[in-house]
Amino acid sequence: MATKKRGRPSTKKKTQQVFTGNRQLYAIIGFAAAIFLLFVVLIPGENLWTTLLHNPMFSLFGITAYLYPFLLGAISIILAKEKPSTNTIVRIVEAVVLVLLIGSFISVCSLNGADIKSGELTFADAIGNAWNFSSKFSGGVLGTLIAFPICLAIGKVCAIITLILLILVSVGTLALQV
Repeated sequence: MATKKRGRPSTKKKTQQVFTGNRQLYAIIGFAAAIFLLFVVLIPGENLWTTLLHNPMFSLFGITAYLYPFLLGAISIILAKEKPSTNTIVRIVEAVVLVLLIGSFISVCSLNGADIKSGELTFADAIGNAWNFSSKFSGGVLGTLIAFPICLAIGKVCAIITLILLILVSVGTLALQV
């Protein structure tokens, strides 16, 4: 009769349970942060809330600041439901790129193509205008960082067409993975 080998018990199952628990914890923290960001975006508030949270959020992300809490919530749900894999990371990166492309599109639409072409509007001025949120319809600093060079290189109309195509490709590839 064969006897069982007596050795160290396998720790694979225990390690897997700890990893799943950590993933769940990170998902809960991420979802709580998403709810907090939603309040930061929706409520202008007073004093430090406005100065340190609300205004910088809109300065960085522009009108797409409304999308980031939902994006963070979706990432938290994905992390809670799935094992982290290359596919999961690719989906998260594609979602972030999609929101950045939308911000860039909004920035291109809000930029004055004639000022860029004539050299009256410099890159630093465009970033400064985005940070000061001088236009209520802006993609923020991140959108302007992408939009201004594209607009400068190929013109406003071609930049709009290019960004629309990139947004459609991004939506298509994101939809294929779902």
